[in-house]
Amino acid sequence: MVATSEERINLRSGRKILKGHADVLLSMVVAGVKQTNSYSFLRKEIGFDNINFTKQDCHNFLRIERDKLIEEGDTQSIINFFKCMQAEDPMFFYSVQVDQNNRLANFFWRDGRSKLDYDCFGDTLVFDTTYNKQV
Repeated sequence: MVATSEERINLRSGRKILKGHADVLLSMVVAGVKQTNSYSFLRKEIGFDNINFTKQDCHNFLRIERDKLIEEGDTQSIINFFKCMQAEDPMFFYSVQVDQNNRLANFFWRDGRSKLDYDCFGDTLVFDTTYNKQV
């Protein structure tokens, strides 16, 4: 049995995000457009039959790309990551502190879920990475 063009998107072998589509998605998300809106825009502009991936594929791809930004390790990557998270979650909050040489000194972030949990339960969890650090 051969899958029709509508069914092909449900087969793993038939799903692929082309480089041009990936570039558009990444540009939109970095600019502050929500993932679901960027996927919907692409489907509308290019056409349903020309998109060979699902909304979940889009979500997974963008999550992996954001993780790559963090692996690069520079301050701008962290800020870009926070901007993407803020575009995805309006309750996401972050603050960055730099030292006198304009290098990253501290950063704080919390997502919408942690804000709601704090409002309900009043608990906080903090990771202090400087604990017992030898200089």
